[in-house]
Amino acid sequence: MKIKHLLFTLAAVLMSSAALYAQTPEEVVAKMQEQLLCADAEGYAMDMTMKMAIVGSATTHILVRGEKTKIQIAGNSGSEIDWTDATTKWAYDPAKAEVTVSAKHVEGKKDGDLAPFMNLTEGYKVISKGETADEWIFVCKKLSTNKDKDAAKKIDLKVSKKTCLPTFLQMKKSIVTMTIENVALGVTEDEVTFRPEDYPGVKIVDNR
Repeated sequence: MKIKHLLFTLAAVLMSSAALYAQTPEEVVAKMQEQLLCADAEGYAMDMTMKMAIVGSATTHILVRGEKTKIQIAGNSGSEIDWTDATTKWAYDPAKAEVTVSAKHVEGKKDGDLAPFMNLTEGYKVISKGETADEWIFVCKKLSTNKDKDAAKKIDLKVSKKTCLPTFLQMKKSIVTMTIENVALGVTEDEVTFRPEDYPGVKIVDNR
């Protein structure tokens, strides 16, 4: 009887713990967003793929640290590596063995913006599509109250159970499909800084 009572008690504790740690889709997304708030202080990296009908696709590996970025681009038209800081852009063309330096153009948002993750619960219903041992899987469906004509109708999202960071996001707008993967925190200043000595023999053209 004592053993049965012990097993019953243990089962009750486990069920209680499972209920305690059960999380709604909104709670998981909130924890993911909380983790991403560390990006400003720690820097972050991610892979982004843009696919356009007829035109083809391009994949970029993006590193961001404060005002500095490094973007490695590979697509149908070739490859390029770009560095930027608050005022300057360095563009390296491997085919020409040339780096072009120019003034940075101020845009509405910086390359590699994390806004697609931070705005998920605004204008969307987050629905669980299941989970694996490593990830939560969601689909975000645009609400009828969302009047943003440019907003995607559906966003697919996966979140790591280990880190609470997004591992996959995909959305389609018109003929463009954007996929973001491998989001990670922690980028150093050196990783986003252009140094001429790292590219010996490369011609540098300063157009500032």
